[in-house]
Amino acid sequence: AQFMEIGYLCHLKDPANNSLELLQDTFEKNFVKPEPKPELTLGQPAKIGQITIRSSNIDATLALYEKALGMKLLSIQSVDKYGFVLYFLAFTEENPPNSEDLHAVENREWLWQRPYTTLEIQYKDGFDLNALDSEVGVGGMEISAEEDPRPGLTEAKVHFTEVEDNKVQIIDNDGFIVWVKF
Repeated sequence: AQFMEIGYLCHLKDPANNSLELLQDTFEKNFVKPEPKPELTLGQPAKIGQITIRSSNIDATLALYEKALGMKLLSIQSVDKYGFVLYFLAFTEENPPNSEDLHAVENREWLWQRPYTTLEIQYKDGFDLNALDSEVGVGGMEISAEEDPRPGLTEAKVHFTEVEDNKVQIIDNDGFIVWVKF
């Protein structure tokens, strides 16, 4: 179903009880049903569109991903009814259709159609995120960067640990672990 002016989506749980969100590339009003492809699990091509994390301090979180790691902020989506704001970033040089206003609704369908995975940060004032696990997929994620992130992390005064050649570990302000391969 169409969720406000955010996206045409549905939610479900996997066998391990993790939440999954299926998001169409267009809003419901622009949706054109594709020909079914029975050989595909979902009946049509699919991609991992977003990885979602939560933040209790959006300034510190954006400083890490945008400033220190070099991701680009592509869209900001306020969900006032539920008291949170969504921030979408990616390693890209692309600009959204309305790059002067990252809150613009016209940027959203464009964002869902990107061929790369974006990072979705859900921010809500007062989030208590102290009970995260440290496993990848629970309280951590691994991302790949084209360039060595260490100079940007050092300049931004972000503590990191070198865990192996071409891989560092960062713990963000909410205790979320990020492994960066480069």
